[in-house]
Amino acid sequence: MARDEVRCLIFGKLQSRRISCPSMASSKAAGRLLYQFDLATRWSAHESLTAVARFRQFQTSALTRGQVRDTLRADMKNAMKAKDTFKLTVLRGMIAEVTNADKEKGQELTDSAILALLNKSASKRGESAEFYRTNNRTDLADKEEAEQQILLSYLPRSLTESEVDAALKAIYEEMKGQPKINLGQLKNKFFENPDYASTSPAVVISRAKELLQQQQKS
Repeated sequence: MARDEVRCLIFGKLQSRRISCPSMASSKAAGRLLYQFDLATRWSAHESLTAVARFRQFQTSALTRGQVRDTLRADMKNAMKAKDTFKLTVLRGMIAEVTNADKEKGQELTDSAILALLNKSASKRGESAEFYRTNNRTDLADKEEAEQQILLSYLPRSLTESEVDAALKAIYEEMKGQPKINLGQLKNKFFENPDYASTSPAVVISRAKELLQQQQKS
């Protein structure tokens, strides 16, 4: 992706956020990113991909900075007011899962952990829907899929393979001072970022393996 194309993506989204975002902090964060981008005179393919990944991370940050739990509760109340019993049931169940996990851990889950729980619950419903369809129970499959869509709406989008590569390379650079960097460390560090919660672990592991092999050869 060319430098100008990346800048247009950032600038266009920044302009729309300035109009719609209630918090100027978000606009300032994007503004700083845009300024840093303009300081560069030459951009490699890796740097361009990193810029896109960082900006897309910024796009989802409004939901993932201490607000996931509050958003679920607020939406549950709104569903109650709207008498949307289907959504209300799904959100009540999800909040109950979060509360139980809080108790098990002995403290409130972080946003990252809540998003991981949402992703797990959404995946389970997808598996159930597939099972029901295989057994000609389309009514139950449709219900599971509808529940899955509600849960997926709270998750940041999954990163592309190129964005996963860029994120992993950035993490690797940060960890370079350590004696030995292994696959588990890279994967765990990657998923510490709540904005990456819905990215496939299989893809992350595969790309992390490839990165480590490349580094060993160089």
